[in-house]
Amino acid sequence: IESETPKKKKIQEQMDIQMARQLEEEMEREAQRMNEQIARDAEIARIHADEEL
Repeated sequence: IESETPKKKKIQEQMDIQMARQLEEEMEREAQRMNEQIARDAEIARIHADEEL
């Protein structure tokens, strides 16, 4: 039983690292989508402002 505990802990650490990587990648993708949406919104606002002039 004692020999399994460090092994289980190591597996859990590897799973935690993998989960953290996946979350970080997902957050980066979401930030990229948000930046793209902001750029589109800014372009639309600029077009509307130009039309009003």
